[in-house]
Amino acid sequence: MAEAKGFQELVRSGITLAVGQTLRVDLQLPVGLLTQKVTVSGNIAKVETENATVSDVVTSRQIGFGTGIGTGVRCNTVGALKIQKGTVNDPQFGPVPTWFNPTVITQPLASQLEANGQPGMFGDMGRNALTGPGRNNWDLALHKDFKLPWFGKEKSTLQARLDTFNTFNHPQWKYINAGCAGTIPFGQPCTQVGNAEVTGAWRPRNVELGMKDTF
Repeated sequence: MAEAKGFQELVRSGITLAVGQTLRVDLQLPVGLLTQKVTVSGNIAKVETENATVSDVVTSRQIGFGTGIGTGVRCNTVGALKIQKGTVNDPQFGPVPTWFNPTVITQPLASQLEANGQPGMFGDMGRNALTGPGRNNWDLALHKDFKLPWFGKEKSTLQARLDTFNTFNHPQWKYINAGCAGTIPFGQPCTQVGNAEVTGAWRPRNVELGMKDTF
């Protein structure tokens, strides 16, 4: 509250301040006979403790899922987390292969974000819980040497060769998208678009034909 002698009372309402925001409001005080009073009031922005969303003017970026001690949280597991290959119709890329069932992992509960040393603190998923794609790769080469005459008693060898990499053109997945988006409410399955999808593969079959002369 501010008072100024010789000015009329002026009240401005409906001004909302977001967390971390600086707002400048210029007021013109009409000349009056008594006092001028400026009142600034507001409610504390409410944070939703049951999920990752917030109300009022606080954004989700202002809460996040950081633990505050140098590490992030882990998901919870509500079923057997194992390799379960499938296909999903991604809205952007169409049919995409998947590597596991994303419904068996969930966002941790809000109570698990407390650094209290209790079991399940920051999520209960263990380390290296899922095995990623392996390699099934065959590289084969076929070559033939031809003896050729050279100057005098010297000889040379001409080699013709065919090299194949990933000879049988077997699909080999390289990267898997695994995690839980901050938009998923606490305790809910991590079924955001793209989770469990294959996002990269090793090179397909490559064939090289070459010749080499040794003399």
